[in-house]
Amino acid sequence: MRDHESDDGSASEKDAVEVVVLQTATSWRGSQHQPRVRRSVAGEQLAHAAASQQPQMPWIPAVKLPAAALSKQRGELQQLVMVVTACISWVLASSGAILVNKHIMVDLHFPYPASVCALGLVGTSIVSWAAVRLLRLAPASGSVSLRFYVTRVLPTGLFQALSMQLGNTAYLHLSVAFVQMLKAFTPVSTMLFAFAFKLERPSARLIASVGLITAGVLAATAAEGNISFIGVTAMVASMLCEGLRLVMMQSLVSNSKRAFQPLEALMYLAPAASFWVLLIALSTEALQMHQEQHLAELAAHPGYVLASAAAGFGVNAAAMAVISLASALTLKVLGICKDIGLVMYGVVMLGEHVGHAQMAGYGVSLLGLVWYNAIKACGTAAAAAGSTLPGAHAAAAAAAGPGSVAGVRGSSSAAGRRRSTVGAGAAGAAAAAAAAAVAADGQAAAAVKAAVVRR
Repeated sequence: MRDHESDDGSASEKDAVEVVVLQTATSWRGSQHQPRVRRSVAGEQLAHAAASQQPQMPWIPAVKLPAAALSKQRGELQQLVMVVTACISWVLASSGAILVNKHIMVDLHFPYPASVCALGLVGTSIVSWAAVRLLRLAPASGSVSLRFYVTRVLPTGLFQALSMQLGNTAYLHLSVAFVQMLKAFTPVSTMLFAFAFKLERPSARLIASVGLITAGVLAATAAEGNISFIGVTAMVASMLCEGLRLVMMQSLVSNSKRAFQPLEALMYLAPAASFWVLLIALSTEALQMHQEQHLAELAAHPGYVLASAAAGFGVNAAAMAVISLASALTLKVLGICKDIGLVMYGVVMLGEHVGHAQMAGYGVSLLGLVWYNAIKACGTAAAAAGSTLPGAHAAAAAAAGPGSVAGVRGSSSAAGRRRSTVGAGAAGAAAAAAAAAVAADGQAAAAVKAAVVRR
């Protein structure tokens, strides 16, 4: 009997265990869909005791940035992205314009430098006019008088056209690397014309810096193995025209009673330069172009024609963006780095030969160019420091110098980006130029803003 009862008891205990197991399994399956947190009284007490034993640090505030700080950080990040994008765009557009134009003249057998200049200038004229008059991307301060256009804008456009046409002529006879070395001489011609027009006072430091540039350029020229008299003469004439153009531009802006927006200034200056370069092309190149049917050969490559026109406008638009977002000094440092890159590209990709002596002379000229830009930056910073005094606007215009060609009263002038900020050499010298730019950029950017209106 007891055995039977014990059997029944064990059976009932087994049933109870199975029921508990089934309930536990069922509740576990249900917890996958509806999770439950069960905490015993003892567990809650232990958790409360542990929390009470943690050290309290009321002096450390909760890190929570206000909305204004977050918005400022986002704005600074967007500004940085825009500056970097503009700098990269300018370097690519400027280098691309040089290489595309040389390819058109040499590889496509279209040896007409004035006509090649017209591709970029006419394209820039059309796009800048459409941007100001049709799209209203920049405010127009009104129309200029005929007298002002004929006496101020057209002469400036003439020397811009001559500078570009003669520069393209040099690319027909010289290598890309050697042309970049010669362009380091541009500040010398600019300073000489500034002294002649009494727009700048000579100083011992300026004379020493341009003397160093001249010595480096002469050393690089003497070491050139494949030199062309026509090419060197055309390049020297181009730099003289460029220096005179920069001085005329400075005089135009500083003596003008109106403030030109960068895109608006481009709208007036690009057609003036286009007029002169088309006149040169029609008088010196049109007949030969028609007789040898070179125009038809160029028409068979419309991609290069569009690329040249687009690069011409892209250089000017990106340069204006760099100056507006950063400063003219930033553009100068970019020009130095761009020229170094073109020298390396000519050696590595185009197979151009650059000897050690030539590179040494190039490095010397680059050091002089860095010194020259540092002197100009110090002058611009001094103008910014005195901008609150009477007559400071005139002082800022004088301190800007032909290297930056800066406008006053909030106006933006044209700085000779392509030919006034030239140099090449070693990467260490480029780093020194960048360091000088960083040191002076913060003071100089608030003083003057310049607009580059040429390729």
